[in-house]
Amino acid sequence: MKFLRPILLGTMILTFWAGSTQGAPLASWSVSLKLGEYQPAADGFSAQYPPQAFRGDIELGYKISRQVEAGVSVGYFSDNAPVYSVSGRISALNQELTLIPTQIYLTYQIFSDDNQFLVPYIGGGYTHITYRHSVEGEDAASGGIAGYHLRGGLKILLNRFEPDSARKLYDD
Repeated sequence: MKFLRPILLGTMILTFWAGSTQGAPLASWSVSLKLGEYQPAADGFSAQYPPQAFRGDIELGYKISRQVEAGVSVGYFSDNAPVYSVSGRISALNQELTLIPTQIYLTYQIFSDDNQFLVPYIGGGYTHITYRHSVEGEDAASGGIAGYHLRGGLKILLNRFEPDSARKLYDD
């Protein structure tokens, strides 16, 4: 639980630091569905598994203030491939790798205007990945690994394209 103290301290600092801007209040909760190609930097992964592997995540966030969001994320990745020998020859056996990453995060959004189209954000958090690797005819290896992560990017606000619909969200 060493990770909890820095996250709570960061939440308090960002909450006091993030002043609210003028304009309509934002919705408190957000849900995101993320899908994308997954290619770990692990040695030999690209030689063992197909190049087009996809991972999906679902994320639930809560806006602490106009600029600060805290949330959790859970993902899933699974892929099958033939086992390769040390010499690089394909075996008749198959292997399966399953990853379930979970994250707790805190982001700060650089938000200045309700008409802003792109909102840059930075943040970080704690990550735990549960894994299971099995090969036909052998016992499966499973476990988990924990660490910290940094995140950053751009959010696209679509309120300006449907202003009436966006306003109705705030009125409800």
